[in-house]
Amino acid sequence: MILHAAKPAHLKVLSTVNVRASDSDFYIPDLVVVPKVAAKSVRLMFRPEDVLLAVEVVSPGTAAVDRNLKNAAFAAAGIPAHWRLEPGQGPALHVYELDGDSYAEPVVFRAGARADLSEPFPVSFDPGDLTDLA
Repeated sequence: MILHAAKPAHLKVLSTVNVRASDSDFYIPDLVVVPKVAAKSVRLMFRPEDVLLAVEVVSPGTAAVDRNLKNAAFAAAGIPAHWRLEPGQGPALHVYELDGDSYAEPVVFRAGARADLSEPFPVSFDPGDLTDLA
């Protein structure tokens, strides 16, 4: 809801869509931000170049995949921004930005600290506000 309210008109926030990370792998991020034009034309699977942001909400059953495998796959695919929400950490938001072919160390925002982010568009929120949403 926070991303929907802040996004510019030319972008779309979508949940649980298919993203082809490579010729042999695809993933289903919890949320993505894509250009509206791409959202209108894609039927089954988004190309990584369509995805401006991939968001994962870590759950106990998928923690290892969300923290490691998806992070590396999204970076290798060239997705410019990746957010990982860790509900069990207060919650905490781990913000990754592409630096070459991998993500730089994340900036971590914890409940009570405002995350002022600029990519893929300006948005500001306290990760603690996500507790009811996660």
